Amino acid sequence: KERYPPSAFGIIEVGRGCIYSCSFCEEKPPLRLRSPENIIKETMLVQKKYGTREFAFLVSSILHNPSWMKKICKLIEKYNLSLIFGGYVNANQINKRILKIMKKAGLLTIDFGLESGSERILKKINKLSNLKKEKIINFEEIVKQIREEKILWRTGIIFGFPSETLDDLVQDI
Repeated sequence: KERYPPSAFGIIEVGRGCIYSCSFCEEKPPLRLRSPENIIKETMLVQKKYGTREFAFLVSSILHNPSWMKKICKLIEKYNLSLIFGGYVNANQINKRILKIMKKAGLLTIDFGLESGSERILKKINKLSNLKKEKIINFEEIVKQIREEKILWRTGIIFGFPSETLDDLVQDI
């Protein structure tokens, strides 16, 4: 217990890989997700053994498969687990319905990557093609939805891509 105090933040690896192929990221297809039952079993074990209450579900996006995430949320409620959790998401996978479900189960934080405000840079890093596969993102609307659910959020902007110009950087801001 000294090495993992009850107040510690638990990290549960829930999957590996990604459905996208962004040039800057080490996570590539295929996406492999653990079963929701297996994830909850490990979460309960860590809670019982260490008293951990706050978890990060580690995978490139906890919303690549929304029905998988919904099942995790249902199991959290079924077993009446008193926990809070967070994870990475792709912004184009966020919607009000899934936010409400996750919030009810204990979602506290989400992280999503903006990467760049420059369409030219997004094309170069293969991020724009990922967005166009689903939908172009309105970040202001997404942030509004997240705030309405009182979920904490962070986003990442990467500065210094090869060939990035001052004009590209200004678009990030």
